[in-house]
Amino acid sequence: MNESDAKAYIRNYLDIYDPLGMSAMGVLDQLYDPVLEEVLELIRRSQNAAEVAAGVHRILFLSYGTAAGNVRDYAALGSDLFGLKTQIES
Repeated sequence: MNESDAKAYIRNYLDIYDPLGMSAMGVLDQLYDPVLEEVLELIRRSQNAAEVAAGVHRILFLSYGTAAGNVRDYAALGSDLFGLKTQIES
């Protein structure tokens, strides 16, 4: 999978899970774009879904503050993003 496609998948998952809770405000369009590169690199270097979940929470917390919520809420997102790892590496 090329980098552009990988970022599109990551954006899609972030939009679906919307960990910042912004979909109700209708501001999802490009909200997560600034963090896509960092999340992609996180997926590449992570060994498991828990690392991805914690890492995505950290990235969003550092970028958007307390709107990132609690790391416990990122388990399913981390699992889905980690599932992309084999496709990203191929």
